[in-house]
Amino acid sequence: MPLSAPLALVISWQAVHAVQQQLDPALVSQSQKLVRRAAYIDGWKSSRIDSGGFVESQIMDQPEPLAFTVKVNRALPHQKKPWTQGLEFTSDGKRLIETSGSYPSTEVSYIRTLDATTGEELMKTSAGLEGAFVEGITELNGLYYAITYHDRRLLTYDHEFKLLAMHTFPMHEGWGLTQSTTKNSLLVTNGSAWLTTIRVPEGGVGDFLVSGAKQITCFGKPVSQVNELEMVDDFMGLGPTVLGNIMNTRLVLLIDPESAYCKGVLSLSDGHLEAIETKESEGLHVANGIAFNKATGRFIVTGKNWDQMFDVSVIRSSSGEATSCLKSHLLLEVKSAENPLRCR
Repeated sequence: MPLSAPLALVISWQAVHAVQQQLDPALVSQSQKLVRRAAYIDGWKSSRIDSGGFVESQIMDQPEPLAFTVKVNRALPHQKKPWTQGLEFTSDGKRLIETSGSYPSTEVSYIRTLDATTGEELMKTSAGLEGAFVEGITELNGLYYAITYHDRRLLTYDHEFKLLAMHTFPMHEGWGLTQSTTKNSLLVTNGSAWLTTIRVPEGGVGDFLVSGAKQITCFGKPVSQVNELEMVDDFMGLGPTVLGNIMNTRLVLLIDPESAYCKGVLSLSDGHLEAIETKESEGLHVANGIAFNKATGRFIVTGKNWDQMFDVSVIRSSSGEATSCLKSHLLLEVKSAENPLRCR
């Protein structure tokens, strides 16, 4: 079927269950029974679960995603080469916030701040992360929120990373985390192909509840394992965009937060970045961590146990490499035999 042809997706109960099982039953009101509804609206078919919000999947005429690459401006030392799970700039662009998961098991999860110019570690804390594996982190309305992998913790910190509160994360698994466009909720991933919205209670008092979920799609196919997330209010004139590393690849997906369609794909296979290693297909040394500096319009990118972080500018690519690699990842195209590492 040509990509320009209209596509309709009928959700299987297995796909619905993948999201449904992530909801904490204790946080779903008994009066809000899970009800499946399907309706054709404006040429697309949605399948919806109501649980204080909804799960929605829709595929319509998706244009081919735009291809992007990076220009490396400079490299910074990645001190102690942590197992990077989240990366974020402070609002003034002077510090980087980085989370490191407890891998290998002898390590302890922590949050640290870095000098954005030199890469020097300024502060480190494991408050609230004892015995847990930390994942993404994001700033929202002057507070920082971090989530854990299987420990179901959603932690609130002040701007100096003093732990303010520990909440129950309303899903059974946490991966990427960023703020929504409305600035009153969080967007999270959990390894599935769903971008989930979690409502932040006013004043931080009360339960953090799932209020909706949209299926991430590209070329009409669901895209799972989208990991570290970053919200950019206006990405290169394309409007609000969520950037997310695709696990075990050098690809960053550019996601429309309203529809969860991919607008584009960014390749981090540039030869001036950290050298690609074969073990990246096994989850080691993978690209993970992308932070947008509003002051400069540039990004810092890094990866798990990378030696360096890189200050990069994102530019349009005419080679088509990024989209070709994404097609390979989605099994729509055979990987290049000339350079099998190209599409890591």
